[in-house]
Amino acid sequence: MSTEQPTKEQTAGDKLALAYAQVLGRDPEHRTDAQKLVMDDMERRGYLHRSTAVPLQSGQVSPVKMEIAEGMRIFLLDTLAFLARAQRLGQVKPKPKTRK
Repeated sequence: MSTEQPTKEQTAGDKLALAYAQVLGRDPEHRTDAQKLVMDDMERRGYLHRSTAVPLQSGQVSPVKMEIAEGMRIFLLDTLAFLARAQRLGQVKPKPKTRK
């Protein structure tokens, strides 16, 4: 798990992305078992690999349930975007500090 700490030069969004990476793991290939379990659950509940057209028992699609499912998907996609941002931040080397 990354222990990289945000610097003063980083934006609030960068700091939040690094915080998400500390909790959920920056690299999907190197997550702990607990991080994998949580991410798998988030992907399942966040409708990542299935339709948000949630049918009722009658077979009709409920617009309200679909809107709720879309909101859950958006939350998950935003979380994945934070993790991707943190991964990019880890690949960028900070600028060296110079004295004036």
